[in-house]
Amino acid sequence: MTPSAASRRWGWIGGWGVSTADFTRAVGEAWPDVLHTVFLPDAHAVDRMREGNFDVVAGYSLGGLLLLAEETWPVSTRLLVVAPILAFDAEEGMGGTSQRATRLAIHARFEQNAAQALRLFQRLSGMVAQQGELPYARDDLAWGLDALGRLRAHPGTAQRAEVFFGENDPLISLPHLLPNLTTCHILPGLGHDFRQLLPAIGRAYR
Repeated sequence: MTPSAASRRWGWIGGWGVSTADFTRAVGEAWPDVLHTVFLPDAHAVDRMREGNFDVVAGYSLGGLLLLAEETWPVSTRLLVVAPILAFDAEEGMGGTSQRATRLAIHARFEQNAAQALRLFQRLSGMVAQQGELPYARDDLAWGLDALGRLRAHPGTAQRAEVFFGENDPLISLPHLLPNLTTCHILPGLGHDFRQLLPAIGRAYR
């Protein structure tokens, strides 16, 4: 399941509130010999991924949850997930560290001020809070925030995926996460930020 140079066409679903341009740049730098297609984590992302005929199907954060929530993928599909969310709320017992009340508070703030809610989520994730305009459409951000509370990883899909995560990811509890996975790689000293995770993975898996 390890990604290799022989797998040239990779499809990605990015994380909530992450600019597609920024994520495309990051995966391109991590795997320069691969053709990457990056989709927003919106209501159409999984359908677009299925239609893409990619060698590797990959997701980051919310994008990973969208992939893992699917019950079936073709046997030949190679699944790669970075900074996995199997279920966001800690109450689900699947590795999330954030209380349901925290997510609901972010959702309430989003209704009032979407940019401010995004900055709150970025701080919760241990990422540098971005200023300025929203990275993509507000309606798509609203859908993704709902998906974080609604979706759960399908056990069989989670078991077949190859997973990478930072040992210091503030959104993840390792003791609750690891029993749900078969192939996982812990990246020492790293957190949830794709700008740190992707280069580290790329150095090891070209």
